[in-house]
Amino acid sequence: MQQEFSRYLSKQADLDRWPLHVDGADDVNTVIVIPCLAEQSNLGQTLTSLAACSSERLRQTLVICVVNNRAPEHARADDIADNHALICDLRALLEGRDSKTFSSDIRSALRVAYVDASTPRNELPEKDGVGLARKIGLDWGVSLLSESDVAVRLLCCLDADTTVEPNYLDALRAAFSQPRAWAGVVHFEHPLPDDPTQRSAIIGYECFLRCHVYGLREAKSPYAFHTVGSTMVCTPEAYVAVSGMNRRQAAEDFYFLQQLAKTGELQSIVSTTVHPSARPSHRVPFGTGRRVNDLLTNADEPVKVYDPTVYGPVQQVLALADTTPDSLQDSFGSLQQRSPLSHAFLQEQNFEVAWSRMQKDSATERQRVRQFHTWFDAFRTLKLVHFLRDNGMPNVAIEDAARLWAGQDHADPERF
Repeated sequence: MQQEFSRYLSKQADLDRWPLHVDGADDVNTVIVIPCLAEQSNLGQTLTSLAACSSERLRQTLVICVVNNRAPEHARADDIADNHALICDLRALLEGRDSKTFSSDIRSALRVAYVDASTPRNELPEKDGVGLARKIGLDWGVSLLSESDVAVRLLCCLDADTTVEPNYLDALRAAFSQPRAWAGVVHFEHPLPDDPTQRSAIIGYECFLRCHVYGLREAKSPYAFHTVGSTMVCTPEAYVAVSGMNRRQAAEDFYFLQQLAKTGELQSIVSTTVHPSARPSHRVPFGTGRRVNDLLTNADEPVKVYDPTVYGPVQQVLALADTTPDSLQDSFGSLQQRSPLSHAFLQEQNFEVAWSRMQKDSATERQRVRQFHTWFDAFRTLKLVHFLRDNGMPNVAIEDAARLWAGQDHADPERF
């Protein structure tokens, strides 16, 4: 595996451009990466929650804060100023000096490092964003963990406005002590604000997320998991196998987890909980912050989720994975009768051409099923859901969705 690590780092990492400021990284078996953009007021709370974890685990854990922004013409001046102040605080932390941001408990309990992707000539490129910030930290994690010979090595993602529970590190190591552990997502719950309007907005958004994953689970999708950046965990082997983190400005977590699920098992870790921020934001065109902001802007309108009936056609499409090569035409024709919209979507996506390629590239049924789910992945599944939504199956109010879920016979796909 050492060769794979070295190959990845030499071809796809750029550690020289963004050096790691660290005071020793011996005996590290867990690396936690936190991208920071204008987070001076929030990072202390995140690190304080980590400092409450097991001291034994913390001795072998390194927290890498990647302070990042793009060049001044592509970033807000106040964000850049906040980042520069945070870098000063992180430098003081490494040197054992007091700062406004970090308590003595953090200094004594945590091993913290940082990457400066903020000051002049160190900024992120114009077209890159949080994906690259995560990648820089995770690439450093691979470099450090590749030197370790312990059985369980972990790369963890958090955000600078997210807190964890005291058993966070213990729960992760227990989950990844299982044979062939590859990657996982940690259970999450947004904290509920005191303001009733904000509280309603985050409850609505979380209901939207959970309803969708529930629907995918009922449809038997292999991509029935949440894609929240601060919940992601994987082994360095898994990270390298998917060619590392993408550089996207948004949805980097969605595409990263999709790739991990294509290459190994993605487990749900429910023995601990992370608490992402519920604050509104305009930083990215979608995601938690933007969605909460939209809900606040339209607070008088009912919160809507995907119609539960869309997951019936999704399940019917997924059933094609088990179709034998000789019976595909019959099954595809039957799908046209049962779900004309799904059939139209698959035609639009050139499914029959893709299926022919799957047959050609697969020597066994198991390989063909895997090829199918690689093609009909999380992104294409979401595209189908949106196609159904836009062509006669619009989103419904949460209350209506609850009644539909409660009244459906999940054993009967025709009524799903």
